[in-house]
Amino acid sequence: MSIYDIGQLVLSFDNCQVFECADDNDVQNETSAFAEFDKDFLPHDYINFLTDISNGFVFNGIYLFGLKEQKLTNGLSSIPSLYQINKDFADFDCYKNRIIIGMFFSYILLYNLYDDCFEIVNNFTFLPIDSYSDFESLFYSLIDRRAE
Repeated sequence: MSIYDIGQLVLSFDNCQVFECADDNDVQNETSAFAEFDKDFLPHDYINFLTDISNGFVFNGIYLFGLKEQKLTNGLSSIPSLYQINKDFADFDCYKNRIIIGMFFSYILLYNLYDDCFEIVNNFTFLPIDSYSDFESLFYSLIDRRAE
């Protein structure tokens, strides 16, 4: 599985919303902004998704945040940027060493800087449901969960 495979899969979905891909400037600006939180930035596979497939993603209850705020097709709402959402939660201890990358119904999608993995975490208990060594595995798991 590769970022190309994810791109092909995304293009096959009805009712998903993709956005213009991020560019190197977007990545550099967001990386600088994250220094404010004393956090390293995201792993390359997630950056590759944002720069090669879509700078954010919405599909059937899955929200992946991009490097900038994105308006949804309904024109009434938007999804925050990675910086915005992480700034809002920066003071909570449970988010130390973690970067929020998205939401999936009552779950939060995180990148755990300490353990170097992606996680699906319960939004209410903050207990991890699953962890993944790479973004592709997380993405396919989310799609599989939508099919259940």
